[in-house]
Amino acid sequence: MLLSAEIRRKIENKKSEMKNLRDKGEIEKAHAMIGEIENLNKELEIQLKIEEEEKDSVVNNANKNVVVDKVDENRAFNKALMNKSMTDAEKKYVADNLVENKAGDTGVIGADDVRGGYLLPTTHETQIKELRRKRRSLKELVNVKSVTTRTGKFNTEGENALELLNFEELNTLTAKDLKFAQKSWAVKDYGLLIPVANQFIEDTDVNIVDYIGKEFVKASVRTENKAIITEFKKLEAKTIKGVDGLLEALNVTLDPAIAENAKIITNQTSFNYLDTLEDKQGRKLLQPCLADPTKMMLRNKIIEVFADEELTPKTSNNLTFYVGDAEEYLNFYEKKGIEVATSAEAGFKEYATWLRVVERFDVGVVDDKALVLCEMAKPV
Repeated sequence: MLLSAEIRRKIENKKSEMKNLRDKGEIEKAHAMIGEIENLNKELEIQLKIEEEEKDSVVNNANKNVVVDKVDENRAFNKALMNKSMTDAEKKYVADNLVENKAGDTGVIGADDVRGGYLLPTTHETQIKELRRKRRSLKELVNVKSVTTRTGKFNTEGENALELLNFEELNTLTAKDLKFAQKSWAVKDYGLLIPVANQFIEDTDVNIVDYIGKEFVKASVRTENKAIITEFKKLEAKTIKGVDGLLEALNVTLDPAIAENAKIITNQTSFNYLDTLEDKQGRKLLQPCLADPTKMMLRNKIIEVFADEELTPKTSNNLTFYVGDAEEYLNFYEKKGIEVATSAEAGFKEYATWLRVVERFDVGVVDDKALVLCEMAKPV
């Protein structure tokens, strides 16, 4: 057995022990175990790295007699993007790994290019994903569905719950027996134009994603969050009074299957209200999430908090809470790949090149009963 598997087993045992302590009401003892679990997670991370290097060493030894031209992926991408001359090995890398967007699929953002842009290679995409992890993204809470076409449809369960049909009792299977509904998507282009000094961009070794990544990710997450919140606000607001209204939404309004995986999505002001509540014994109503101590829970339901500026209430000045399973409520249709293209024309006066960074997505409600919008007046 790998040592990493043994460490994982220890982590699970510790989590189970911590949960039992919590259920017994021994909160301090349970909280004290968080440090042990964090240390085990660090030990696991180290061990996984060791095992990965050992595996790579075995593979490298097996292939030590194979001679391959080494290609700097970053340099090859930059040369392709800037239309610079490439070595044969770089040309092969570009042909095998970089997808060029041909005319007709470049969208209408910014000035027209002489040539299409390129989708970011895997190494650059990984950088973007790492930067995204540092920002609060609603995309992480909904169902992300990868699509390969700009438009399309898929079948989903209709208004009534489907049941198995008894074919022996049916002479003819009719359309009315198939209670499906259709959902569609139509991805749109969302992009950012970034001017870059020519002296910088002409260096083929420069990491373009290091330069554009943070600005693009900030704009990207902000845009995605806005699109998702717009769909959230299509729900009819349910007026509640106090925390009991949230519990009623969980216990009564939501289907039990949905409530089982429900979360509470809210903003800073609304979270602050919950965080001040106490039970009759003077204990805080919210409890830390044992699996993720950075988050709080209400009756074992994780609370996801977003900025007031982003998650504004549907009704002005109200506290706002979305209760349910956002993954069941909404699909985020993502056309894979972030495209980067260049144009020197727009920056003629500044002796600059413009980078156009584009992503393509759409959002659509799948099950409008999977999420409940609860609003309440701010306590005086």
